[in-house]
Amino acid sequence: MEVQLFSLLRRLTKTGTVEVQAGTVKEALAALVERFGPALAAELFDASGEVKPLYNLLLNGRNIAYLSGLDTPLAEGDTLTIIPPAAGG
Repeated sequence: MEVQLFSLLRRLTKTGTVEVQAGTVKEALAALVERFGPALAAELFDASGEVKPLYNLLLNGRNIAYLSGLDTPLAEGDTLTIIPPAAGG
């Protein structure tokens, strides 16, 4: 499955798209952290290990908050998009 990254996450990973093998969103995030290290973990997760609420995670365009959260199952061909916070006015 494919993970799309934007903004700071793209700068940390040096890529905008990453292929990972994972059965759930949680496993996909763990695979990203394993591959790209603690700087990515520090950006994505808070001190308690939860995904920072300012990030939106979309599976095939649908917010995982309205699916099964981090336990949302993934299938081959899925795209997980991690949307960082946007600022501006």
